[in-house]
Amino acid sequence: MREEVRELRQTVTSSKHATEGLHNIVVDLSEQIANNSVLISPDSGFISPRDSRVVENNSRECGIVRKGIERLEKQIRQLTQDIMDTEPVDISLIKKCKTVDVPCVHAAVGNIQKALQKYVTFSEMDVGYCDYINDLLDTAENWCLKIEDLYNRAEIHSINTSKGDTADVGIFSDNAKVTVYEFLESAELAYLGWGNSVQKANRLYNRHLSEEIKGKLIDKSDSYSEMKKWLIQQYGGASRIINDIINDLSLRPKPNANDSNAKFTFYAYISGALQRLERLSKVNCIDKVELESCLCSRATLSSLSLVLPSKTYMKWISEMTRNNLDYKNPAGSAAYKVFKNLCIVERNTSEGSRIPEKPSSPKTKPRSPKPKPKSVYKIQEKNESCSYDEQQPSTFATTFHNQQWYPPNLKFPCPIGNHKHEMSTCSEFFSLNPVERWGKMDKGKICYACLLPKNVCTDRKCSFEASIPETIKCHGCAPWAQSKNLAPFNILFL
Repeated sequence: MREEVRELRQTVTSSKHATEGLHNIVVDLSEQIANNSVLISPDSGFISPRDSRVVENNSRECGIVRKGIERLEKQIRQLTQDIMDTEPVDISLIKKCKTVDVPCVHAAVGNIQKALQKYVTFSEMDVGYCDYINDLLDTAENWCLKIEDLYNRAEIHSINTSKGDTADVGIFSDNAKVTVYEFLESAELAYLGWGNSVQKANRLYNRHLSEEIKGKLIDKSDSYSEMKKWLIQQYGGASRIINDIINDLSLRPKPNANDSNAKFTFYAYISGALQRLERLSKVNCIDKVELESCLCSRATLSSLSLVLPSKTYMKWISEMTRNNLDYKNPAGSAAYKVFKNLCIVERNTSEGSRIPEKPSSPKTKPRSPKPKPKSVYKIQEKNESCSYDEQQPSTFATTFHNQQWYPPNLKFPCPIGNHKHEMSTCSEFFSLNPVERWGKMDKGKICYACLLPKNVCTDRKCSFEASIPETIKCHGCAPWAQSKNLAPFNILFL
């Protein structure tokens, strides 16, 4: 019995020692696990090799993600340079931004957003940098919306990629006949959507600039944008344009007091020149204050008054005096309005006297081998004055009558000088008012009722009157036309 008790005690003692040993092992394992899971504080200098590798990998990955964001940031900044505030805006540049740059910006913005979502998960991420990138993304989106707006307003979606008709661009030498802004606008329309900068620069330099300007532009002849910038700097100032136009007006011969057609052409030309000057206020590059100051200055108004024929000049003095203005020192907007209104009155008066009633006495028919049918303008000039016109018959209508002055493939050719295209495609023709059209086009080229050329519609009265839509007939002049056995004028000329 004692032996059994002794063995039992030994067994219990051995089990106790084994239990204590297991307890010690568990305590040691717990301490090791606790030590491995504890984050190293900045104050403690201890870090295990495994922790060191984890921290280093995280830091490296954070740096790689930020580098990727910075590369995309540079790409967006390069693409969204604010180059659309320059005037005039290059249509080809807008088209390139819309079709090439905007998709690239959208792709870069999407990639940055994905990278930014990953970047913010790192403990080393910079909150200020994240805000900076968010602002950049907003700027990029606004730039894309601006390009879309410019693209829509310029109607670039309807542009043909082939080069347009450059016949009406002409040769630019100064602002006398066309201002530099009108010239560049015509060139833009002609080259709309066609060619790169070098191609357009070569075409503009070789075909549409005077020899004097070519000599000054030789070092910029390979850059379309540089050429435009130079032309605007040299010829786009308000004072330069006004002086060029006034010099051109001063060189025009003054009309005979009895020649209504010449008077109408003269005053219509002056009115058109004034309208061109006033349209400059819509050009962004023009200093509006300088334009108004120069246009209404004493020097400008004095020079304009000297352009007038002597009889009209006396009327101008009377109008200035009636409005309590000093005609010896004309200046200000009121004096400018007096001159402008006088030219309009003289133009309208001359226009009204261009087609007087036929005299009752028969006139001697001029000797001519050509057929007798004449255009409306021939009749107008023949009826101006018996004694004057019998000595100096008009040549307006007979210059192009029964002659094919246009390319044979055209049906309704544009009557403006040197234009070789359909009238319906001419932006310049439809941008003019009726008075300006009369001044721009060569007389007698087309029928003023059906718009066909005079070698097609050869009769005195329009041969195609029955086919003319009622909506484009001038119903106000129909009674007069019927009394003269003529067709009513087309509304494009009245």
